[in-house]
Amino acid sequence: MKSKMAASLKSNANGNCKDSTNSGTEVQIYNDNKNQFLHEVIVERDIVYFAGNETLKTHKKHKLNLFYPKQCAHASESSTNISSNNNSNTGSTSTSNSSNPGRSCNGGPDCCCHDGKVVIFVHGGGWAGGDRNFAWGRYDSLGMCLASRGFTTAIISYRLSPFVKHPEHVRDVIRAIKWTQNNVHKYGGNPHKLFLCGESAGGHLVSLATLHPTYLKEEGVDLRSIKGVIGLSGVYDLERLFQRPLGKMWFWPAFGWTGQTWKEASPLTYIPASITGNNNSTDENSGSENNSVDVPDHITDVKDEKTASIFPPFLLFNAQWDFHLHDDTTKLQALLELHKVPVKSLCIPQHNHFTIAGLFTHYGNNVVTKEVTQFLLENGN
Repeated sequence: MKSKMAASLKSNANGNCKDSTNSGTEVQIYNDNKNQFLHEVIVERDIVYFAGNETLKTHKKHKLNLFYPKQCAHASESSTNISSNNNSNTGSTSTSNSSNPGRSCNGGPDCCCHDGKVVIFVHGGGWAGGDRNFAWGRYDSLGMCLASRGFTTAIISYRLSPFVKHPEHVRDVIRAIKWTQNNVHKYGGNPHKLFLCGESAGGHLVSLATLHPTYLKEEGVDLRSIKGVIGLSGVYDLERLFQRPLGKMWFWPAFGWTGQTWKEASPLTYIPASITGNNNSTDENSGSENNSVDVPDHITDVKDEKTASIFPPFLLFNAQWDFHLHDDTTKLQALLELHKVPVKSLCIPQHNHFTIAGLFTHYGNNVVTKEVTQFLLENGN
């Protein structure tokens, strides 16, 4: 079964890396002498995160690639790891070629596993394209970048339009979050310290999953386990997109032709209601009923001063040339700041919507990699 790529990387005294397995498998080399976090990384591919149930069969997109630091893993590298969906035995098998056991990181002086923090990355592609294995290897580079710094990282796929419509994309994302939460302890990860990261449509999906946690609740995922959200050129205002003729024409397979559906799919829709608890309430000024959103029970009647303890911090990136998405980010940032949710926004010069995620590499000398690493280190402690 196609399920394993060894990728063992080990840093020597002058910062170069060598293959420590003698397995003959492909090894990606880092030459980052200044990176204090460099770890030996193992990659397992095509892990099934959803094995199906009585109402939905598993799909070829219900898979993820897992990048984890060998030093942080609790199990022996020579053992066989079976991925599963909860209690199912369906999944991919991965056996390392190394006979050396992985060393558990126990917080000693050589440990930089950051208490098992885990990143779940969701690709872009307009809800109709993309895959965990696409983008000319840049998603692999992203996974290696984070895992080499001690952060276990899952790069996921999800079903695409026109074969499915909203909210099936976000439901698949949350199924992957659920699998990760149930299984990441096998790889040295902490199931209660998850960070969501997404590019473009993926930025939309991770933000929607966080700001409207009804979907999390459906799968039994506690919002409190999400310690941060990172958006790379994310789409946050779908109402605005719906009002643009080209937006409606391009993305109707994902959201249909009804403006209400686009509003319900927009992360911006849920911030004021989910914070102030005004679900199905009457606007004092207009006298009209505000029934546009369904606010989860566990976050209604929440006051502003408690917001920061409910929603995790956000880190938002845009490229200099990024369509209209600067406006989306500005709106999201303003609403989060209004309700005291920690948020930081950066614009990356000389890049566009399609190149910004490519900056997220192991070299570590660009603002995206540095800011993301710092964000992961500073939050969820």
